[in-house]
Amino acid sequence: MLRNRAISILGPLIAATLLVGACAGAGASPSPAPPTAAPPTAAPATAAAGNTVALSSELFFVGSDGMTLYTFDKDSADTTNCYDQCQSTWPVLSVTATDHISVGDGLDVSAFSTIERRDGSLQVTFNHAPLYFFAGDTQPGDTNGVYTNWRLATPDTAPPAGASPEASATSSPTSAAYDYGNDDKYTPPPSAESSSPAAVAETVTIAGDHLVGETGFALYTFDNDTPGTSNCSGGCLDNWPALLVSAANEVHVGDALDDEDFATITRDDGTFHATYHDAPLYYFAGDSAPPDTNGDGVNDVWHLALPH
Repeated sequence: MLRNRAISILGPLIAATLLVGACAGAGASPSPAPPTAAPPTAAPATAAAGNTVALSSELFFVGSDGMTLYTFDKDSADTTNCYDQCQSTWPVLSVTATDHISVGDGLDVSAFSTIERRDGSLQVTFNHAPLYFFAGDTQPGDTNGVYTNWRLATPDTAPPAGASPEASATSSPTSAAYDYGNDDKYTPPPSAESSSPAAVAETVTIAGDHLVGETGFALYTFDNDTPGTSNCSGGCLDNWPALLVSAANEVHVGDALDDEDFATITRDDGTFHATYHDAPLYYFAGDSAPPDTNGDGVNDVWHLALPH
């Protein structure tokens, strides 16, 4: 009997509580959940929330998710020359319509426009220069993509002189003069002639748990290659310079490595590309200094070359 009485008292109290909660909810606006930004390693990032482009505290451009934006020296004005593997490494900043572009404080929206890519998507441009993210950047503030042919997008970005699509598809990595004017915030990347990993190297050693070239830069393998065959050419080689040697099978290795595990393949341009267990070896142009390993896991097809 006591139990029935307790239930009869609590029932109205619970109902009253639910009624008050429902009334309070009817007049209140729910707090929106913070947007989750898609990393630029996926499909081209469309700025759906916030400003399409804004200025970072270091005065370079970032997308709505805070990720750094870049320009490509081999683009022409209002023309992108980055497709296929290049686009996988450098996802484009895209919008669904030109009039959807919004910009942050200190930027003039009239300087921004779009170009239509082969797949019909619209890529954002600034001063006629197409804008890209970099797959090697993992969090806002990263600027791992600054090196030969790729620059931070800034308010000083000028319309690109660029190269034709035919030239960019076949040219090999070259050094470029980086001029940041009087802004000393940025350090120009090393030239290919001096210390870039694209230079010819003939020694492979072990550093930590992976292989490195004679300059100490990390070496990588490409899942899309087949044994004894490189499927990285054209724009891909701009991002992933091959480990080259001066003559066939002249790969000199350090302690704990076996000469017999290394060989070479001859590339279409006649250069000799070093292989390890028949897997072609590459550097990653996004590594700025040893012991960087920024290329490991890019697009799930590039991996550190591990001794085995």
